Amino acid sequence: MRSVTAIKAAGLVVSYGDLADNAMKIAGSLQRLGITDGDGVGLLTSRSPDAIAAMLGILACGAHWLPLDPRNPMERNIRCLNEAGCRMLLVDEVSQPDHATEIETHLLSKLKTSRAIDQWATSKPEALAYTIFTSGSSGMPKGVAISHGAAANLMDWALDTFGRPGLTRTLCSTPFSFDVSVFEIFATLSAGGCLELVPSILSLADLSDRNQLTLITGVPSAMAALMRFGVDMTGIKEILLAGEATPPGLVQKLFAAGAKRVWNLYGPTEDTIYSTAQPLTPVTFAAVTRHGDVPIGVALPGHVALVLDPDANEVAAHVVGELCLMGVGLADAPHPVPGALSEAYRADRFEVRHGKRLYRTGDRAWKDGSGNLHFAGRLDDQIKWRGFRIEPQEITHAICQVPGVLRAEVRLCPCTAGQIDRAELVAWVMASTEGDHSGLDAEIRKALTNELPEWMRPTTLRFVDTLPLGRHDKLDRRALLHQQVAIG
Repeated sequence: MRSVTAIKAAGLVVSYGDLADNAMKIAGSLQRLGITDGDGVGLLTSRSPDAIAAMLGILACGAHWLPLDPRNPMERNIRCLNEAGCRMLLVDEVSQPDHATEIETHLLSKLKTSRAIDQWATSKPEALAYTIFTSGSSGMPKGVAISHGAAANLMDWALDTFGRPGLTRTLCSTPFSFDVSVFEIFATLSAGGCLELVPSILSLADLSDRNQLTLITGVPSAMAALMRFGVDMTGIKEILLAGEATPPGLVQKLFAAGAKRVWNLYGPTEDTIYSTAQPLTPVTFAAVTRHGDVPIGVALPGHVALVLDPDANEVAAHVVGELCLMGVGLADAPHPVPGALSEAYRADRFEVRHGKRLYRTGDRAWKDGSGNLHFAGRLDDQIKWRGFRIEPQEITHAICQVPGVLRAEVRLCPCTAGQIDRAELVAWVMASTEGDHSGLDAEIRKALTNELPEWMRPTTLRFVDTLPLGRHDKLDRRALLHQQVAIG
């Protein structure tokens, strides 16, 4: 097994033996630096085999990791490190900060020279494995902590569902700061498979041996772009779609390109990556999509998916309600004690139902007569774009901090029919003065660059004199999307 290839990346081949040796050496260094059970370690690196070895090394010494995106503003990354209570930050030569940080920082390459630990730490199921930060409705990013037990449950499902043949060679294309990367990496390594580490899902178009891949994951908009490029999917056993609503036409295009089985999956970060799943094949496609959409399927083993009304009662089939989740996948949350729920606990959508924890997703759904769940949009303003979950309030908060801005609203402008990869994130801005706003435009863009990750920055700023109001003087969002305004 030591000689079997674990990772391929830009011509570099890493065996399981080398990966294990590097991970255990990193764990040894971390232990000698004082990292122990329950500590948090930030990981700010480029996409490399060493980064994956670091994840394993952090787990090997009983700690948990926080993946950070080097493309994000450093101030945001530091805020996440502090919020998560991380004791240390690991960086590589490409991603190390330009200036000193208060948190203890070490170069990853130097940690591989230490003596390896003899034994992998034993972590309890309730111990933390990793933390992922998502967009927060309060205007600040929100950390979601996932336990070993929750992650292991998902990996068990992957092994039972796809088996070793389906996980023989996985495209590892998801940013490490996005939770699907955890599935790609650990499901594949658990099966003894090989990770094809690439910069992004669009790199699939340039892989000459892509037909040797057995599993790929991606958001529907990215997969739609690949279909526009005419990428051949022949030989790929499993294609997993999640993060956005999947149009039936996209699934048909994937089958026409040679895909054997397509999965439509659903799950918030708070329920450990995937909560429900719906498999589709060319044979079952027509029956599964008979209601005109692609269902998100049924709950995974260990998970519970309920459709509830505002009074927390389950609704009948074909009735739309709020999709709520229970089970082993739920993330840790502040003070999860029945009868003593903190405001933070409630604000994060967690509740207790019949003595068990429940997470209100804010997503609308309904269940058909066969028991399959169907996604029906949001109850609130949350946006799902390019697979990322975005709270518009976090963007408008950053815009409104710029002097000269009175108010701002952010929305996702609908895409052209059939081209879901071409939606646009737009900000409407009310300025305090009239006239030319080119200077204010530049100041807003500078502020957004300093405060927000690239995927949260509006592609277009539109300056308006007023924002359309509806009944009770509330913003008319439908009118906003159709309003013809000058682009700043």
